[in-house]
Amino acid sequence: MEMDTAPSDSSTHHVVAGIFGVYCSKCNKKVKLKGNSLVIPDEQTLRRHFEKNKCYTGPTPPNCYEVERELIRSQNALRAAAVADNELGKRKIHAIFPSGQTTTHRAHACLKCGYSAKDKRDFNYHFGNKNQFGCSQTFDASLEKILVCVGRYDITCPKQMLDDAARGIFGTPNSTTNKRMKTTTNLAIAPSDSSAINTTAVAAAPTNLMSTPPTERE
Repeated sequence: MEMDTAPSDSSTHHVVAGIFGVYCSKCNKKVKLKGNSLVIPDEQTLRRHFEKNKCYTGPTPPNCYEVERELIRSQNALRAAAVADNELGKRKIHAIFPSGQTTTHRAHACLKCGYSAKDKRDFNYHFGNKNQFGCSQTFDASLEKILVCVGRYDITCPKQMLDDAARGIFGTPNSTTNKRMKTTTNLAIAPSDSSAINTTAVAAAPTNLMSTPPTERE
């Protein structure tokens, strides 16, 4: 049976990395950094989750430093597999954003890290001095409100990023976590050189990853 997520050594906890976002299979909720539901949560965020929800096996919480790196490796493995096999990638996306359970709304969106906000003031604040993802309002902000998908575990992602991922093209929401990891440069998840992309596969792949339109929220 094909797994929806990459295999990982998660015998001591219930936190899982999907192709987009991280969730807890015990709480059935996303586990996220403040202000972004797509970036792998850091060890402090994971520690707060374990301490608050007791979502681990054994008498003590797992080593959050190791869990963070485990999640990065798992998600990178999923994305590398999706780049190599677009059909597999679509199935992994559908596992988090199934057509029957995914809703949409319109919001301002950052197409670098996936952050979105309906309120323009909140969106502008994302690009302030405290932004830790290297996002540029000039280059990464959507020009207007665009469709944003809300899938399982309340994981949120701009639809444009999902459609790109379905064609094997990923942005860089993991840039911050890769700096923490410093061991993922061999996984070419988001080719910056267009020659590294399989243009035939991209041209042949459908631009809409969902077989039926999701329900749009107001």
